[in-house]
Amino acid sequence: MAQSTATPSSTDDSLLGRVLDGRYRIVEKIAAGGMGKVYRAVQEPLGRTVAIKILTLDPRDAAADTFRQRFFREASICARLKHPNTVRIHDYGQTKDDIYYIAMELLEGETLRDALTPGVPMDPLRVIDLMTQICASLSEAHSLGLIHRDLKPSNIILTRHADGKEYVKVLDFGLVKDVDSSIDGPTATETGMIVGSPSYMSPEQILQQDLTPRSDIYSLGVMLYVMLTGRKPFRQESLAAVIHRHLNAPPPTFAQINPGAAIPPNLEWVTMTCLSKDPEGRFSTAGELVRALQACALEVTGRFNKIDMSITNGHLVLPTSIENAVGSFPRSHASMTGHRSMTQPTLARQTEPTTTRTRVPWIALLMGLPTVGIIGLVFLGLLTGIVLTTLIMSTRGTRADIEPAVQLPPAPAPAPVAAPVPAPVEPEPVAAPEPVAPDPAPRPTRGPRRA
Repeated sequence: MAQSTATPSSTDDSLLGRVLDGRYRIVEKIAAGGMGKVYRAVQEPLGRTVAIKILTLDPRDAAADTFRQRFFREASICARLKHPNTVRIHDYGQTKDDIYYIAMELLEGETLRDALTPGVPMDPLRVIDLMTQICASLSEAHSLGLIHRDLKPSNIILTRHADGKEYVKVLDFGLVKDVDSSIDGPTATETGMIVGSPSYMSPEQILQQDLTPRSDIYSLGVMLYVMLTGRKPFRQESLAAVIHRHLNAPPPTFAQINPGAAIPPNLEWVTMTCLSKDPEGRFSTAGELVRALQACALEVTGRFNKIDMSITNGHLVLPTSIENAVGSFPRSHASMTGHRSMTQPTLARQTEPTTTRTRVPWIALLMGLPTVGIIGLVFLGLLTGIVLTTLIMSTRGTRADIEPAVQLPPAPAPAPVAAPVPAPVEPEPVAAPEPVAPDPAPRPTRGPRRA
């Protein structure tokens, strides 16, 4: 929450000097509204300065129970938002005497409402930069199923970093808050449970229908309209007339509102697309809106002459060459195209966008050749070493089979050697045979008897 010196501190405020829940000591009042006040406080014992938003509601009110349930449900969701373009919520709670509070970071800066000059358009590149940061914050919230429902310039804080860059902080995500009874902002409010400011509410929100992220896209369209022309699209004498125009009347063209403003046609087309009465005719997400704004930046800075844009089922359709230049929606502000880069010296106008598309791959190839060559040499060396090691290990056991392959001088023929003469072998003495007694003479056989 940003500080404001327009609202003086009240010396008779009963909350001044009080310590909420034993942690937050109220120091001074910063701002006041129909349903609560914003104070500067010190968190004890840390000594951290914070902004405390106090929401008060009569317990006898019939809507008290609904308010209480909605407060704790949505405050817990808001405390999960971590995007750098979203105000950081440190704590929330309820005191014993039914004071609902939200402790958040205290910001130094001004609101977008204060930065706007009635009737004076903002620089288109600054508008693109600020809206890109707002969309980055919304993209995270929408991913968590949280709809802001009260996007308006007074809920956008502009701060400066140490390097001088302009930085956006989005406040009050989805919390129950007052409804503007006038069409000009928070100068006059009335207590109620309807969420939103009529000058920035979508038709479906006015009719209290189910809301989607495209309802926030409509509110962004009204903000784009105000930033680019210096005036609101529907500025009537009564609240009822403003609501009627939002529901039934097309917004006037930029030339009708501010004839002297030199606004790029595509920026007007993007704005009117956001302001479609039918939610299906708007950009489906904050990311699609950012892509359209980045394409407009390419045209504003002179990189392309005229870009053909269209929308199909909520998705932006661009020529291929522009699609490559725009790229995808960045997820963090650090990677977004900021105001600083958009205001660099413009490039030469391109009459043939296809030249850019065919040039980039060759440049990338030439820049990558040294790296590819080094990687290839390293890989080849490793492969060669592996092969040699494998061969040495596999042949260590069969070295003898490999040695004959080496060319050696022939060995001299061996000299002839005479065959050795065998020594005479002396016969071993043989013992004389023992005498054998002769067999007895055979007995003469008698021949046949003669007749």
